[in-house]
Amino acid sequence: GLMATHVAEGRALPVTFYGQTYMLAVEAYLAAPLFAMGGASVPLLKLPLLAINAAVAALLVLLLTRDARLGPGAALAASGFFTLCTPITGASLVAAMGGSVEPFLYVLLIWITRGRPILCGAVAGFGFLHREFSLYGLTALIAVDALREWRAWRALLPRVLSAPAAFPTALALG
Repeated sequence: GLMATHVAEGRALPVTFYGQTYMLAVEAYLAAPLFAMGGASVPLLKLPLLAINAAVAALLVLLLTRDARLGPGAALAASGFFTLCTPITGASLVAAMGGSVEPFLYVLLIWITRGRPILCGAVAGFGFLHREFSLYGLTALIAVDALREWRAWRALLPRVLSAPAAFPTALALG
């Protein structure tokens, strides 16, 4: 809250949280315009986090519907661990990450931008600078792509191996 007040008043433009050298001050910059319009308050400080929660819930259901081809009800049920959890469960869910919900958003954005490597890298880099847990999303994406490519490679393997084996046979017959 103090950082958001300083940003709103133009007294400081911190890159990281006060007293830390590794976590970007994204929340302060999201709350600063609200503080400038409505004054400093806890509800205005928490409003950007509420908006991020809503965006993550909506994106999660949308991506499960679009990419996993689930029906809306099934997508909502599958995303229930995030969208329908109680406050105590929600607090426990983000407690392991230091109380930050943004890595969920970064992971979804990494997934959305996976077809554009430069943009995906920028999102992953920014997410990593903000909360290092965002890197898990990029790591999982790389693992999934490697597995998918391996499956395609395994289907091509007999043809790839049969070509060198057939070469001496073709020479002998020719």
